[in-house]
Formats: sequence, structure tokens, C-alpha cells
Amino acid sequence: MLAGLGLGALAGGALAQRYSNSAVRIYCLCEIILGLFGLASIPILHWLGTATSSASFAVYCLCICAFLCLPTILMGMTLPLLTESLTRLNNSFTSTVSTLYAVNTYGAALGAIIGAYVLISFLGLDFAVYVAVTINFLLAASVYFALPKIKSGIHSHQANSQPREIINETNIKLGTKMYIWVFATGFVAIGLEIVWFRTIELIVKSSPYAFATVLGIYLTGIGIGSSLVNKFLSAKPKINRSQLYFTFQCAISAYVVLSYTLLTTYPAKKLIALSNTQELHPSLTTKLFESLSAFQNGWFVYFDILLWPIFFMLIPTILMGASFPLISSIVHNNKMEPGKTVGLVYFLTIIGNVTGGIITGFVLLHHVGTSCTVLSLCFLGLATFSGPLITGKLTYKSKILVLGLLIIPLLALTRYPNSEQLIQGLHPKAGNDYTCFIQESSSCVDLAYNKGEEVCHYINGLAHGGRQPHMYGFAVRAIDSLCCTSKHENILVIGYGTGTIVETLLRSEEVKSVTVVELNEAVMINLKKMPLFKRLLSDNRIKVVVDDGRRFLNSTSNKYDIILMDPLRSSTFPATISIQKSSLK
Repeated sequence: MLAGLGLGALAGGALAQRYSNSAVRIYCLCEIILGLFGLASIPILHWLGTATSSASFAVYCLCICAFLCLPTILMGMTLPLLTESLTRLNNSFTSTVSTLYAVNTYGAALGAIIGAYVLISFLGLDFAVYVAVTINFLLAASVYFALPKIKSGIHSHQANSQPREIINETNIKLGTKMYIWVFATGFVAIGLEIVWFRTIELIVKSSPYAFATVLGIYLTGIGIGSSLVNKFLSAKPKINRSQLYFTFQCAISAYVVLSYTLLTTYPAKKLIALSNTQELHPSLTTKLFESLSAFQNGWFVYFDILLWPIFFMLIPTILMGASFPLISSIVHNNKMEPGKTVGLVYFLTIIGNVTGGIITGFVLLHHVGTSCTVLSLCFLGLATFSGPLITGKLTYKSKILVLGLLIIPLLALTRYPNSEQLIQGLHPKAGNDYTCFIQESSSCVDLAYNKGEEVCHYINGLAHGGRQPHMYGFAVRAIDSLCCTSKHENILVIGYGTGTIVETLLRSEEVKSVTVVELNEAVMINLKKMPLFKRLLSDNRIKVVVDDGRRFLNSTSNKYDIILMDPLRSSTFPATISIQKSSLK
């Protein structure tokens, strides 16, 4: 998706420069095609789901890329096209980019929140798509009918010969050397978004609402920053924009290190414990007004799905949002057309996003864990952006600020949590006599507490299975299945959990083979660290396959006497219910 946006931005910039007089018309055409694609996307997705149900993961990826290619390229084209036209209208490049970028991200934030909390939850996925399609068509129509006024305004401004925005000469000279920093900004920004989501989902639990809220706050912060930077630059037109840009990037890294360090303090631990009292967030079942103590302990879980993203992301994303118009104005010079400038900056940012997403998601998180990934990204940001600041000409106040931005993270390291401390601190606590086992991977965070035969098990913050004296339901399901079939030599179990079903099945001497299909390899790696599961999984009749259950069933030719699956929270979230209803139509 990000690659498509970047290519679209580059293409949109080239079209805006070549067909500057028709940029608005091209924008309208993009919106119309997006709307038509949206209408066609529902049957296309249904067909793709059926056609690729037994395909390899490589084929999955190719199909996803092919499906997203056209819409994302069109989306990426829109910002350069509008920038070209509106800059010619008001002759202020920074103001135009700032306003468009802010409005764009505000709309995206609103779409994420309303889409998850209202449209998908209550009306279903198909209806949400139809709403988006309607918006595409309305945008195309409104801009098209406003085209005569836009052209009239452009001609009027050209006739009045208003001067173009003047940018500090120092910044113009630096502009051609800023591309590596644009790439680095995108790299760090997307890397931090990934680790933020992983951290927050462990606290408020993984759900459609958690993802939508994190995305909504992330985009809202970017919109606020983009709006504020225009006012700031208008008030201080002579400020050195390059130094301001580098300061913003260092401040982002300093804040992130400090915020993760604060998780080790007592107030943060207390609030995390309150969040861990509920699995559904936002929790609207807590009876707040039964008593004063109920209100004191319950109010936070009503709003924590909003408050935790604000704590982690709001300040850094405001600075990120301010950075895009700022870096665009630095790269921009009066010989390059506005649309091409924005397209180029956006493209380089997206290339950084794609690279940062791949390295963060598939390399850093998998091999060094969340805690070290955060440090790696922050110190990469500090190392990249502090150099130009230190070597530049700074005022006394600026030197103090830069020194503070470099010292704060170093001081925070004295209390910064390691990987085990961070992950365990975000989960519910077990007794002191329990041993904690943690396994992080690119797909999930698996944590288990073990004491003898007792196990508490969490995947991405949510309880999955477990072995406690009262948890005999899993064994009952296995016994029922054995009693209801005359033959049970070959059995398939989708999802290992903590192995109670598999262990119960293997107590029958008639069972010759049990195939376990587990989606998360990290789960099996973590469980095998415990002596209990080393023993349980040493049975020669067990075969473990790391795969998606549906894909495995569609791709295998084997026949099974019994197929067992115990999906947890299959209808916990309204969004899940809506998805199920939509798929049954």
C-alpha cells in the first residue's frame, strides 16, 4: 500500500508539472476511478478469497499487491495535483501544503474512527465501502463544479502578479541535500508507528477498535502538526527551517525514549494494571456509579483505549506532521513546480516508510524485541539529525535545547526497561512463584506464566488457553468428540492453545496421529521452553504445522476422522459479528 502511495505521488507530481492547467481535472478523474474501483472491490475480494484459499503466502502477497496497486497509486496522486492548483491560487507553497496535508490526515483519522466504531460495527463492511465510494463521487463532483471559480481565482492572482513565497536562501541551498533526511524521517516514523501499535495493543488488547483508535490518534497528531507549523512559520518567516526540522526529529526520538522509560514508574504500572482488568476495550460493562471505589477503579478502562495512544503518540506525531510541510518548503525552490516538489518529497518519505516497515516488522522486532527496536529507531534518529544541528550555527538558546534533547535519552537509559521487563510489565501479573516465558516475533508477542502443571498464556496481550484447576472445558470438548465418532485414528486440531485438547486426545490408545495447525510459530517456540510442554510435545504421534487453518484445510489432501477447533472470542467484538454477517450474504 505504501509503495503504491509513493509511486502515485511521484506520478502525480510529474503530471502536475506537465499538465498544470488541467491538474484539477486529473484530480477529479482520480476520485471517479477510485469510486468505481470501490464498487468493484467487493466482488473482487470475494473472488480473490475463494481463488487463493489454498495458495502459498507468496501468491497471497502478489494478489494483495495487485489488488491495492491501482487505488493506492491514485490516492498518492491526489496531493501533488491539488498542491499544484492551489499554490498557483494563493502563491504560498508552505501554506498550501500545510493546509492540504492537515485536511487530508484529519479526514483519514475521522474515517478510521467512524469506520471501525460505527460503519463496520453496526452496518457491516459492505456498507462502509459504499460510504467511501459515495464520498469519492461527491468529491469529484464538488471539485469539478468549483473548477470555473478556481480558474478565475488563478487568473486573478496571476493578473495581480503577487510575489511567490520567499524562503530563506540558506534553506534553498540545503534543499538539494535533504533527500537522505527525508528518507530517514519516513523510516523512523513508520518504525515507531509499528512499535507503538505493538505496545498499545498489549495494554488495551488487540481488537478492531484498538487498531482504529491508534491509527486515528496517529493521523490526528499529524494533522495538528501540519496546521500549527504553517502558523508558526508565518509568525517567524526568517527562522532557519533546516535547524527547526532537525530539532523536531531529535525531539521525537527524545520523547519516545522518555515515554518508554516512564512505563517503569509506579503511576504507569498502576494504570497498566487497571487496563489489564478488562479484555474488552473500550469496556462499557463496568458499573461506574455503583460506588465511589467502582468509579475510581473503573473510569480509566472507559477511556484507556484513547488515553494510551495519546500518551505514546500525540506529541511525536504533532512533530511528524509539522515536518512534512517544513521539509517540503526546504526542498522546494522557485524553479521547481509545487506539485512536483510535493510528489518527490512524498515519494521519498514513502520509500523510507516501506524500508522502515520491512526492517522494523520482519527484522528488528523478530530478532531484538520491542524494547531494543524502540532504542534502535530513536538513536538512529538522534544520530542522523543531531549532526547537522551540532555542526550548524546555533544561538545560545538553541544550543541549550539541542543539548537537552541529547542528554534526556541518555539519562533515561538508566531506567529504561529491557525486553523482558517491558513485555512482562504490560501484561497482568502472576504470583511470585510463577516463571515467566516470553517470545517475540514479527507476528506476535507470546507470554506464558508457568508453575508446575499450571499455565497462564497470552498472545498479543489476550488470554489464549491456559492450564488452571478450573479450566477443564478443553478436556471435555476432546472427550465429547471421541465419544461421538466410531473411528478416531487420525485427528486434526487447529490451534494448539496450551495443549489440553491434544493431551486429552492422546490419552486414547486408538489415536494414531494428531496434526496440530498453529498460526503463530512464536507460540510453539515459547511453550517448548517449559519442561511441561517439552514432555507433552515429545509424543511421536504429534505433527505440528505452522499455517493458517483455512489455508491448510484447502491445500491438504489428507482426510481426518475428527477436526477440532476452539476459537476464542469469535463474537466478542461487534466488528467481528458484522464481518461474519457480511460474509454470509
